[in-house]
Amino acid sequence: MLCWSDASRHAARIFAAGQVAASQPTGDQLASPAVDARLGGIYALQRIAAESPRDRLTIRNVLAAFVRHHDFCSAQPPSQQCTAPIRDMYLARTATPLPTDVEAAFSAALSLTAAGDDFADLSQTRFPRVVFPDKGPTCETSPG
Repeated sequence: MLCWSDASRHAARIFAAGQVAASQPTGDQLASPAVDARLGGIYALQRIAAESPRDRLTIRNVLAAFVRHHDFCSAQPPSQQCTAPIRDMYLARTATPLPTDVEAAFSAALSLTAAGDDFADLSQTRFPRVVFPDKGPTCETSPG
């Protein structure tokens, strides 16, 4: 499992190799309490992945770890969404939007998965009653 200090070290190695010039290491941006800084780190990592194919899967895995770390049920105490009986959640019919930075990391991690790659590890991620943004059709259809 990749931890945040590993992500910071990896980001520092990328910067030290001269692949990207940045004023703040991306790993530090992902750990920032400010959502704007986290978004900047996510988009910087996405750009690094586009410029450095050998780092694409590592960056995808860092972004997936970010999403796993920010699931709704890992906070202590867990949110009511995580502890309420399913029946109560169904009856409430309420949904929560995904936080902007988590949505960006989720979308970026998925976009960095190419044909033939293993899937990004989002297996332990829990977002009960979340509205995922509509990104349009997920497959192309042939005309007529």
